Amino acid sequence: MPTLELNSYIGVGSLKFSMREDEILPILGKPTSIQNNWLNEKTFTYNSFELVFSLKDEKLVEISFQNNLHFIVNGLSIFDDMAALEKLLAQEENPLEYVGILFLPSLGLTLSGFHTEDDKVATAICKGRLDSMLPKFKAFRK
Repeated sequence: MPTLELNSYIGVGSLKFSMREDEILPILGKPTSIQNNWLNEKTFTYNSFELVFSLKDEKLVEISFQNNLHFIVNGLSIFDDMAALEKLLAQEENPLEYVGILFLPSLGLTLSGFHTEDDKVATAICKGRLDSMLPKFKAFRK
C-alpha cells in the first residue's frame, strides 16, 4: 500500500469525501467485507482500513486506518513516529475528547489508542461529520 496523506476535510490520497462506492471500487477493488455500522451506514473493510458511507446519500464520510499503514498527517507519519500525538496536539488549537476519542478539529481527524495502550486508529472525516456530537466533546488537556 502506498503512503497515504491526509488532505483535511477533503480525503486521503485518491479517496475523496463525497465519492460513491462505484467510484471507489475501481480504485481499491472489492472490500474483504461489507457491513453496516451502529448508525446503519454501509462500511467497507479492507485489510488495514475502513470506509464509511453516509446513510443519507451513500457518499464517503469516513476513512479509518489501523496502525500498520504509513499514514501522513501534517508531515508526520503518525503510526511510525512515537511522538506523533504530542506533535499533533502542539499544532492543534482546540483538541477535544469524548469517550477516549480525540478530535482534532483543524485537521478533521479523530484518534483513538494514541494516548492509551490500545491499538491505534486514525479516522479522517468529512466536514460536518461530528457536528451533532460536538456538545458531548470536552476540551482535551494537553
